[in-house]
Amino acid sequence: LTLDGVVKILEISEDVAKRAITPLVKSRILQFEKSLNQEPGSFSPKIIVNPNFENKSNRIILQNKQEETKEERVKESSKEIDEVLVKERRIKIDAAIIKIMKSRKEVEHNILVFETTKKIGDQFPVDVTTIKSRIEYL
Repeated sequence: LTLDGVVKILEISEDVAKRAITPLVKSRILQFEKSLNQEPGSFSPKIIVNPNFENKSNRIILQNKQEETKEERVKESSKEIDEVLVKERRIKIDAAIIKIMKSRKEVEHNILVFETTKKIGDQFPVDVTTIKSRIEYL
């Protein structure tokens, strides 16, 4: 059996498969087939059962649930934060546009865009295309 085979059969990522197989290798139940080209500490493509394994009192610690790596968690949280920021900024842009329109009743499009960027520009950087799309939405 190969590491790629385990990944395909279980439909998991290679990192998760390595994390699951590592405790079995450390307890010497499984072995990686040795090859001459293999770098030290790297995973060999072929996994075999250790025929010399006889320890009956050996304990194996297996992970119950799939743990995410720190990088994956950071990426997910940054995506969530970006989405929340975009939504909050849309609401602030909408509120600024509505305040300007209520105070002036009639305003040219260019002046409305300028006033909105002037009003919100202090809080966060504003893109003109975003303001125009929010005006169209409203």
